[in-house]
Amino acid sequence: MLQRILSGLGLSTLTLTVVLIGQVIAVPVFLTHWGVQIYGEWLTMTNLVAGLSVLNFGVQTHVINRLIACHVRGEKEEGILILHSALRLYIVLCSLALAATFFLACWPDVLSWLRISATSPTHARLILGIQGVMVSYALINGLLLTLFLVNNQLPRQLAYRLIEKIVYVFAPIGIVLLGGYALHASIATALFILCVGFVSLRDVYRRSVFPIGISASSWKSSFGLIGPSLVFFAVSIASTLLSTGMVVVIATNSGAATVAIFSTTLMLSNFFLTVIHQGLNVLWPEIAAAAASGDDTLRLARWHRLALKLTGGFALIAITGIGLLGPKVLAYWTRGSIDVDPWLNLALGFYFFIQSPILVSNAFGLAMSRQNEMFKVQLVTCAISILLGVILVPDFGARGAGLAMIIGHLLVAPWVIRMACRWTFDNVYSLIKELSRSIPSVIVILIISLSALYFVPDFLGRVLASVFVVVVTPLLCWKTWLTPLERKLLSGKMASIFA
Repeated sequence: MLQRILSGLGLSTLTLTVVLIGQVIAVPVFLTHWGVQIYGEWLTMTNLVAGLSVLNFGVQTHVINRLIACHVRGEKEEGILILHSALRLYIVLCSLALAATFFLACWPDVLSWLRISATSPTHARLILGIQGVMVSYALINGLLLTLFLVNNQLPRQLAYRLIEKIVYVFAPIGIVLLGGYALHASIATALFILCVGFVSLRDVYRRSVFPIGISASSWKSSFGLIGPSLVFFAVSIASTLLSTGMVVVIATNSGAATVAIFSTTLMLSNFFLTVIHQGLNVLWPEIAAAAASGDDTLRLARWHRLALKLTGGFALIAITGIGLLGPKVLAYWTRGSIDVDPWLNLALGFYFFIQSPILVSNAFGLAMSRQNEMFKVQLVTCAISILLGVILVPDFGARGAGLAMIIGHLLVAPWVIRMACRWTFDNVYSLIKELSRSIPSVIVILIISLSALYFVPDFLGRVLASVFVVVVTPLLCWKTWLTPLERKLLSGKMASIFA
């Protein structure tokens, strides 16, 4: 199992690296060769049709959890029914996406509505059509690739995802460097994705533990998947709703310039949140399988505690980097086009630190299909944070928004941890007692970080302080956070892997 997890983490890290490098390269390449107007129109059209991906409605998450449970319990007929019902439903969802694409591409006023002027009308409508077809393909492809998770082939799924990400990121860049324009980039991307899709879907068909088809399902069983899936969908977009709502609050009180400062600064914290998400996604199928088997209830509690500690150590290192290096990184990245606020940067760093244990517990809840309880928590978190934002932003600007999100997540964190203990059959008081051993080392690291922030003004000195924290934090976590059993387990597993 650990080998699968480590392989998955490696592939997830590589995928994140590809995306990051692509983002760094793409913007100057597109602006240099296409100009601001054409590049802006390309972003407008691709982002518009990308919104059709919401037609997934959370079905994929709900279905994969049930398929993993069926496989673990040996319920083959039930698994076939669920898979065939999902595939029948996806025929409808993909048809809706294609119909919406056809409407957008043929709508007479779409170009004036999107203010498309530099791209020719024929090219613009073809781009909308091609991008919409790729989104429709991505819907069904996303479901089929997750079938690798059912029989513990996560690295294979992530490998195909990595190849697709390379195509989506670098195919347009390559076309631009060869002198092509937006339509050429769309066509090339679609052709490459078609080739990758042919290989990946053939592989899924051969390796799936449940036969692929729709014959064992009915329309009733298919549409019956929508109800429970919608809650998964609501949970998945909760963070987006929070950030969007906070942006609206800032815009109506402080203006667009403050929105730009807040959104750009938040990107640093969101990057580290994405890293945690990727790591927890790797653990997801293992959690779902352990919960379905029910043969070792203590295993879930041990995994939850260990995940909290490892994520906490990573978050401690990340907040140090955000606090010490964030302002300079933002100033260099934006070329001084925004007024970087160090206090806002620090506040959003603490927001990330507080959110990290909540993300761990949420991952366990989603993998164990506890989406109804999680939705209540997410709804309360959004409501509290946005309400506090309405109160604080008029007086404190973007800093008030950061403070509102910190308070909102602090208030719900005990609720989430308590629910996670119930899901994993853990004792909440025992968990708190064990985690409290980390408090002295957390205080030490934060004191070192804040001292460097106040007394080390030059960038090189802060880089050295960050490196010191990166080295010291894992040692402190190993010695003071982990139990002897956890240290022995990790040492043994790592030794067996590298032997």
